[in-house]
Amino acid sequence: MAPNKINLEFLKANRDGWNVRTPVHVKSDFYDVASFQKTGKLSLNPPELKLLGNVKGKRLLHLQCHFGLDTLSLAKLGAITTGVDFSDVSIEAANNLSKEMGIPSTFICSDVQNLDDRFLGEFDIVYTSYGVIPWLENLSAWAAGIFACLKPGGRFVLVEYHPIIDLFHGGQISGWDSYFGQGKPNEKVVSGTYTDRTAQITFKRYTWQHNISEVVMAIVLVGLIIRDIKEYPYCSYPLFPELELQKNGMWFPKNNKCRIPYMYSLIAEKPIAIS
Repeated sequence: MAPNKINLEFLKANRDGWNVRTPVHVKSDFYDVASFQKTGKLSLNPPELKLLGNVKGKRLLHLQCHFGLDTLSLAKLGAITTGVDFSDVSIEAANNLSKEMGIPSTFICSDVQNLDDRFLGEFDIVYTSYGVIPWLENLSAWAAGIFACLKPGGRFVLVEYHPIIDLFHGGQISGWDSYFGQGKPNEKVVSGTYTDRTAQITFKRYTWQHNISEVVMAIVLVGLIIRDIKEYPYCSYPLFPELELQKNGMWFPKNNKCRIPYMYSLIAEKPIAIS
């Protein structure tokens, strides 16, 4: 596939689907916007906080930011944030939340597989997390955009659900009940959403299964240097019935039966050119 080849039919369907879901998500207990507004609560989890480190004063680009809770959490921690999402409804909600709370952040509607020139070489950190990879048709274009957006010496931080869980849980993340996605999309008409299975919404979605080697090679081939990869025998969210909450805030398998990784993370760095 050519670096910027994207099926516009798939892209539009997915954008329309997120536009339908966003109003439901904003009002949901899952995202708990009220607590975020009233108590100063952050929406970030321990794994990404540890991976990101001190973000104060850093220019940070948050890809697939949805309606901006994590982006604004990072702004609360002192980052100079820009959130990007292809859903115009999500970006409108993010801008409204930013204004209502008085937390400065820039939000831009754009496909992360085709980031425009305004982002080039600007950011200390590019960050993305949780359920983002399956929405990407073209990992090469995605990785090229990340490379272009980072300053020399800048870091890319990814935290994602592990693709192996689709094999054990009927394709609940990518749609494929396999570790390997064969390069084609899973087409499905969905009713409800993960924040409310009974929500009266229906949409078509296209998702892809990308195993870890595909993600790693996309990143390496654009010139980023892998500095760290981790796999986690627990999850930041209660995705499946076998998981139960532990004192550290993470969701572990019951009886500590850690058979599979539920998440993985990756840190990559843009090399500093030597003249």
